Amino acid sequence: MKVCLVQTAIYWEQKEANYASIEEKLAELDENVDWIILPEMFTTGFSVRNSALPEHPETTTYRWMQQQAKRFDAVVSGSFITKDADGTKNSLLSVSSKGIENKYDKKNLFSFGGEDELIVPGDTKSSFLIKGFKCLGLICYDLRFPEWARFGNPEYDCLFFVANWPETRKEHWVALLKARAIENQCYVVGVNRIGVDGVGLSYSGNSVVFDYEGKEIVSLGSEDAIGVVELDLEKLNEFRSSVPFLKDIK
Repeated sequence: MKVCLVQTAIYWEQKEANYASIEEKLAELDENVDWIILPEMFTTGFSVRNSALPEHPETTTYRWMQQQAKRFDAVVSGSFITKDADGTKNSLLSVSSKGIENKYDKKNLFSFGGEDELIVPGDTKSSFLIKGFKCLGLICYDLRFPEWARFGNPEYDCLFFVANWPETRKEHWVALLKARAIENQCYVVGVNRIGVDGVGLSYSGNSVVFDYEGKEIVSLGSEDAIGVVELDLEKLNEFRSSVPFLKDIK
């Protein structure tokens, strides 16, 4: 499975500008990919107090994601602020040309940044299939809660995180992603933004992919860039069979 990581700056609270910026970056792709992953809140930046930003999860941004899915014949994943009858949420959608393959509402809310003042936490998660891989998506602050990411609830082959993770804690980002890969014997993909947001926070990217042994197989550093990596399900299964630690989870 070929995965495209999109590491980009985000225009503050400007959805149309972000759609256009991402489209320009994706135009640089010179190979076919199966999956495109965008950062957390890729349409607005981490703006959680502006009540004008939430949208229904199946309207404007969803339709844009589906257009990109059709354009590249790939699944497109990314989070944005949604609102439905249950309230306002930070929702991670994974969209194919056929529609929504998976929706996850962020559970662990970043109270230090005021996310809990507007956002209703989610309480469920599920894996979904891309090219035979069982994939599980979580959002930014979820990374600090390993029990929420634990293998077996549900089972998965690739754990991915979309984020607006600040530069001041970039060492935590990389270390925790590596830990999730080792402890769950899976591929881990982390896609973060770069640039400065509307409240002055800086983001250094450090989007990265670790394999099931915790080995780094791609890193985008702090560049405005896209990166493509190929994940091998057969090698993952061989490794899990050779050191079957997961069977001892109680």
